[in-house]
Parts: sequence; C-alpha cells; structure tokens
Amino acid sequence: MSFNHMEVKTITKDFPNIKFNMDTCLGALDCGKCLQACAPHVLRCYTPIPEGKTTVSKEWIPVATFPSLCTGCLKCVEVCPKKEGKAITVDFVPTRLPKKIFRRK
Repeated sequence: MSFNHMEVKTITKDFPNIKFNMDTCLGALDCGKCLQACAPHVLRCYTPIPEGKTTVSKEWIPVATFPSLCTGCLKCVEVCPKKEGKAITVDFVPTRLPKKIFRRK
C-alpha cells in the first residue's frame, strides 16, 4: 500500500501559555507546590546566573519548559498559595499548525 498524494491543511489548536509573576511567586525553594502538582512535568525550575557573576543565585525560579505537554488540568493554579496575587496564570492561545494528509490515488 503506497500513498502518492499529500495535502497540507492548516488546523487550529489551543496551546497553553503559562506565565509566572515573580513579584508574587514564592519561588521553588520556599513553595514549589505547582511543580509537585504538575503530573505531566510541564513545569521545571532553574536558578539564573546573574550578569557579571560566575556563581548561580540561591533563588530557584519556576518555568514552563514543556508547555505543549500541558493537559489543561490547572492543578498548578489550584495549589498555588498566592491565587489572589496570580502568581501563575494559564491561558489557552489558538495556534495555527500545518497538518499533512496522505491519500492513495
């Protein structure tokens, strides 16, 4: 069985846009509840190296490293102790993607 005809169509899919407000977020060392609640492990944490320094900071910052794996369960938002300060927000943004369709002729 061979496919000798291919079409490329555009589909729209909602992808999560995960943002952290570091003014209200307690950080991964003091809290980290969002990291523990995320079952697909979308969220990770890192420590930045300040400009002009050679050592890492003692502050661990949460970041969404794999947002395409997000299932949209919003457990990270539910467990956040700073809900009123919106330390973490998840918005779903429609994104256009190419989709290949193979057909036999």
